[in-house]
Amino acid sequence: RRSSDLLSRIEKEPVHKQPLDLAALWHKHQREQQPRLAQKNLTLRLRHNGTDADEHTAIPLNADPFWLEQALANLLDNAMREAPAGSIITLAVSQNRQETRIALHNPTRAPVPDYALPRLFERYYTLNRKENSGLGLTLVAQIAEQHGGTACAENRDGGLTITLVLPA
Repeated sequence: RRSSDLLSRIEKEPVHKQPLDLAALWHKHQREQQPRLAQKNLTLRLRHNGTDADEHTAIPLNADPFWLEQALANLLDNAMREAPAGSIITLAVSQNRQETRIALHNPTRAPVPDYALPRLFERYYTLNRKENSGLGLTLVAQIAEQHGGTACAENRDGGLTITLVLPA
């Protein structure tokens, strides 16, 4: 579905939170994106509370499965587009009683300029008009907000990290 259609939908419809497995959603995207990942020789890694997670690791979360899947799909799509060939894209999830932090980190050829970091979530703002609409991260931020959370972007460890913080 197009980001613009989804964006108008998330702004109007309430989210329906329910128990889900974040790791299962991530692995589903990994399987769906295998051809693109293989084409660029990209590796996806999942970490939970500081340790590597595999297909048998469950990461319980109370969220709207449809909208969380849209957020993950957008983040992963951006990461695969921007990551240099042969790099590792990491989804690091940390949880405590108050919140769940979902941080997607991908290496980048060059850091995002500091002035642009807070603007990445603005509607139609993009550093690359040829390859995207500037709506994907706006949608991600809206999804986080509808769940009572936040989204932020930072340059870290030779790449870009987008973090969603959702209340427990």
